[in-house]
Amino acid sequence: INHLIDGFGEAAVLFEVPCSLPVGDTMIHGVIDLIVDDGDTIAVYDHKTESDLRNLEEYAVQVSIYAHSVMQARGKDNVRAYLHYVTLGKDPIEVEVLPMDVIEQRLERYKKETSEVPDADYR
Repeated sequence: INHLIDGFGEAAVLFEVPCSLPVGDTMIHGVIDLIVDDGDTIAVYDHKTESDLRNLEEYAVQVSIYAHSVMQARGKDNVRAYLHYVTLGKDPIEVEVLPMDVIEQRLERYKKETSEVPDADYR
């Protein structure tokens, strides 16, 4: 991660930034791993420790939520989103920031899927 941070030059760098975003009737809370603001563009990074990209679609929703929360907080639309798979040793992957209606659809689908899980003691 240090090699990534060293490349940001004079940009403002923030770590572990709490965020919130209303999505429909649900308030989503999270912690953004890294925000980089170079004055023109704000980049939101989420670090992942997995060694494969199987969950890329789900993580794209997560980092899009982070990007939208930064857009609302800063009043700017020029926010980019990245997933950084640290164990792969590669550059971060830029992810298209999903529109809010797509995020709402995914959240509703997730709610439906989790409501179908029977109540039980899963310990």
